[in-house]
Amino acid sequence: MGLLTAETILKTVGLWSPLLITFWIVALYQDWVESDGKEALLALPYKNWAFGIGRVLRTTALYGLFVLCVTRLLFLFSPDRGVSPLVWVILATSILFFAALAFFAVVLTRRLVYTYLLVAVFSLGEGVRVYALSLRVGYSVLSHSTVSFNPFQTVWPLPGASPLRVTLILFVAALLLLFLGQLLVNRREYLLR
Repeated sequence: MGLLTAETILKTVGLWSPLLITFWIVALYQDWVESDGKEALLALPYKNWAFGIGRVLRTTALYGLFVLCVTRLLFLFSPDRGVSPLVWVILATSILFFAALAFFAVVLTRRLVYTYLLVAVFSLGEGVRVYALSLRVGYSVLSHSTVSFNPFQTVWPLPGASPLRVTLILFVAALLLLFLGQLLVNRREYLLR
């Protein structure tokens, strides 16, 4: 029972759930990316937003509900009963950011392997950056711009980082990535290349 503390649950869920949404989002576009008949697939009458942002947001909402249910189930076996609602908002925003990043990467590269590599390199780089910043906190004063972008805020919350500011920056970055990905989806001739 001592292993399932709120901190352990949130660090595990906060690290893996944003990364695993990448697999869900990329799987949505696997038939389009890896298919030889993508001309036929793209010739189907569909609304561009439904194929792009709509698909990503529906899947992200379903995945977020799944993560919430699993996390709540784990809290039943934990001596800690609750966490701040802000933690759930930060976790949901991190999941949305990684979903948007995966969507943009798969539409940009049109290759599954490149998408996974891009997200993995980004995640590793951000993890190392945030971890290094957390080690330096005792030695120097960090600027707000340094610690405001932290997609792993639930895993490694940095002192000096406002959780609301981190959430807002992640949300704006997710919207930007979704918008840029949707612009590429709207260009069917780009998709057929």
